[in-house]
Amino acid sequence: MKPFTARVVYCVCLSGLVAACAAIPDAKPVVAADAPLAPSLRARISPTDELASTMRLHAELAYSYRDANTSIVEITSAQASLRNSSALASEPEFEHELIWALSNDLADARRDRAAAAVRYGAQHPELIKADAVVAALTAAVNAEVRRAKSLV
Repeated sequence: MKPFTARVVYCVCLSGLVAACAAIPDAKPVVAADAPLAPSLRARISPTDELASTMRLHAELAYSYRDANTSIVEITSAQASLRNSSALASEPEFEHELIWALSNDLADARRDRAAAAVRYGAQHPELIKADAVVAALTAAVNAEVRRAKSLV
């Protein structure tokens, strides 16, 4: 190949590469699962749903960390403040909505556990963690059912 032809081919390939790179769309930022919600989205989440999600997060963190971990202490205080700040916390409707939200989280946890069982072996830490979360959420649902019965 002649040097001039090689330069032309090089320039054509380089310009094609530059054009291809210029046409690549910008990547959308990925939002972390535990990122705080925008105020407009936070207003749509009911206190019972938020309390149920903090209870699930507590169950997940309790498996990974000890009780003295700052994340667990923060989640525990968030649960207490959500329960105390809700004006309807002593009403049976609040308990029924909380049981419903916890049941939804329990169903999600059982689905996650089934997916982990397919993906991992019986002694894998992710499967053991999923079992612990399911057990903790089951206990939370049972505790809320007992609390709801005592209000009636």
